[in-house]
Amino acid sequence: DVRIFSRTGELQARAGQRGEGPGDFSPLMSGLARCGGDSLAVMQPGRITVLAPGGELSRVIAPPPYEGGPPPEPVSAGPDSCEESVWRLRRAMPLDTSGYVEQAYSLIRRDAYTHAVVTQFAGTVRYRTEVNGQPAMIFIPWHPEPAYTAHNGSVFWTSGADDIITYWRAAGDSVSLKWSARREAISDAERELYTAARSERIAEEPNYARSLLPWEQLPHKPTEHPTVAQMFVDGDHHVWLRPFPARSNGIGDRLDDDAGAFEVWSILSIRDGAQAQITLPVALSLTDIGEQHIAGVWTDDEGLESVRVYRLNRR
Repeated sequence: DVRIFSRTGELQARAGQRGEGPGDFSPLMSGLARCGGDSLAVMQPGRITVLAPGGELSRVIAPPPYEGGPPPEPVSAGPDSCEESVWRLRRAMPLDTSGYVEQAYSLIRRDAYTHAVVTQFAGTVRYRTEVNGQPAMIFIPWHPEPAYTAHNGSVFWTSGADDIITYWRAAGDSVSLKWSARREAISDAERELYTAARSERIAEEPNYARSLLPWEQLPHKPTEHPTVAQMFVDGDHHVWLRPFPARSNGIGDRLDDDAGAFEVWSILSIRDGAQAQITLPVALSLTDIGEQHIAGVWTDDEGLESVRVYRLNRR
């Protein structure tokens, strides 16, 4: 369900339940967004559920069904109009291919009157092979994945491997911006961390041996970290770029998710290309950037989560 709290933490309303009907939610909800002024868009595969400020069901926005892959997943909605939305469409990975496999993504912009594919690019990358006579999709550690977001009909995208950001404006044209990315080499210590983490996973679940090969046997091993892990855009035409986690064991676990660790984000102005930096706690998973605040989910050393809001002083 969705729960609405006051600024001081009191529960004000609850909306929805687990299910597939209008106003119900699946456990695969991908995010919340303000849209149309004071409404709330709840995003989940195949549809956007719009809630009124008090939590009442307003309407459900769903694109027509697509063939050849999973249902489209909403990336963003609004804030000026809930109908202004961007969706990600994934093409199903082929089942009869061996070798390096890239899953194709499309970003689709929709409003009340139009429907257009904005761009297409390679998404998740895996290596398909056989392990002990059984088919396996091999996970490639530290492989760059694309980062993308949208705001008011404009779509922003970067490959995660370079220092170019491309954004498509609602008018239909695209602009490429260059930013100062720093790529760090994958160290011997990180390769050892991968080996240790792989051994631990296989001890917990032997089937992991199919997808977590020894480092020496991995295909297409990257030699450098990706440049960006996440991308956000605020209402003042700034793109916020979260750096790829430098301290990682290579299979998705960060090693510095504690309250005392920090990371340096890059902020890029779309208007004039100016760049800035901001230091944020690693334990904060950012969800919203406003004119005078940032908000996100804080995970403490014990794994407990809470919502935190920080005042943002722009200069």
